[in-house]
Amino acid sequence: MLPYIEQNTLYQAYKMDEPWDSPSNLKILEKMPNVFKADTSAQTTASSYYVLTGPDTIFSGKAGTKIQDITDGTSNTIMLVEAKHDIPWTKPVDLDYDAKKPLPKFGGYFENGFNVAIADGSVRFIANAIAEQTLRALITKAGGEVIPPY
Repeated sequence: MLPYIEQNTLYQAYKMDEPWDSPSNLKILEKMPNVFKADTSAQTTASSYYVLTGPDTIFSGKAGTKIQDITDGTSNTIMLVEAKHDIPWTKPVDLDYDAKKPLPKFGGYFENGFNVAIADGSVRFIANAIAEQTLRALITKAGGEVIPPY
């Protein structure tokens, strides 16, 4: 993603053939672009944004998801969530989603909810009061659920 947000120099400094926490790559942690932070004034190396991974999500495997496989519709499917976790921005970790388990913890930056990026390219604020069933429906790419207004 770095080359697409005008951070090609930072991208080139990252050693892809080394672990994320190698001595060379740890030097990059302190150069975290503000775009990865919900609170740009925070002195942190933890990302604020994560994709949801799991068989029902857009990020369900290494091959990727074709747009035609998002049968719930791109405007009804979450691609990225805002969440406060202590995960360094360069660490290749995202949030696992399993329909049979409790939801991962989202939010933590704003009192009333959290931001999400939708697969159609829009960004929306999701209130903490959203029904769990609606939130789960928004996470799945092909669950066939009817999504009520939220």
